Formats: sequence, structure tokens, C-alpha cells
Amino acid sequence: MRKLIVGGIFFVWAVLMSGPALAQEGKISVVDVRSAILQTDLAKSESDKMRSRADFKDLLAQYQTLQSELKALSEQMQRDGITMNDAQKRDLLAQATTKQTEMQAVAEQIQVQEQSVIAGVMQALEPVARKALEEIVDEQNISLLFKAEAIYHSNNYHNVTRALTTKLNEATN
Repeated sequence: MRKLIVGGIFFVWAVLMSGPALAQEGKISVVDVRSAILQTDLAKSESDKMRSRADFKDLLAQYQTLQSELKALSEQMQRDGITMNDAQKRDLLAQATTKQTEMQAVAEQIQVQEQSVIAGVMQALEPVARKALEEIVDEQNISLLFKAEAIYHSNNYHNVTRALTTKLNEATN
């Protein structure tokens, strides 16, 4: 038991003492590579291209139409539900269920197109991001770099995501 306590104290002491040593050698930073890539001018441009395509606009219009129709059916049920017989209520509910299913299918199509654009941008910029991140590590004397997802808390001083986005914009323009 005494060895365990002494070992624990030594471990805590080693961790506390390593902080100043790491600070002297370089800084500790975090980065969100995905976020940096998706904030680039290229990602925004590709997203704008997708949103301006006729087929995407048609999907959005179809989604909004279905949403309006579903809202109208809901309002009709609330307004006239008391005076409707059971068959009319079932019919209205069936219509609403059909509209909801169609709306979900259209939403999935929209999401597939958005994910496709994101995947293309990620694939195109990932090698560039790796190189840019290496440059940032060298320029800022970073000795330890964590993914932002792995960190519970950090302040903006430790975050190099914006710097990575800037480098990616420079490399792709």
C-alpha cells in the first residue's frame, strides 16, 4: 500500500513538473481540421455551386412545398377535427403520414448531396491541410498538438484552427 501511495505522489509530481518543461520546449495547441477545411473559401464556393444547381433548388422547393402541405393538413385537423367523422380523420392522417414520408425522403436526398460536396472538399484539401499543419507547428513552435474533439476545454489562444483555414485559403487561391 505504501508503494502505491509513494508511486501516486511521484506520478503527480512528474506531471506537475513536466508542464514547465513542455512550456519551455514549445506550446500545446488544439486544431479542428474538419472545421478548418469546411471554413475555407473552396468549401464555401463548392457549397454555393451545389446550392445554385437546378436539381438542388428543385429539391429545396419540393421540401418547402411538402412542409407547407403538411402544415396545412395539421391546421385542417385542428380546425375541423371536431366535426370530422372517423373515416375523414383517418384519411387526413394518412395524407399527413404520406407527406411526412415524402418530406423525409427529400431531406435525405438533400443531405446526400451536401455530404457528397463535403466529402469531395475534405478529400481534396486533406493532403494540403496536413502540409499546412506541419508548417504551423514549425512556425508557432508547437510541441504538442491535439485534435479539438479530444479536448474537454481550451481557449482560443491554444486553438490553431483559424490559422489552418488561412493557410488552406492561401494554398488554394
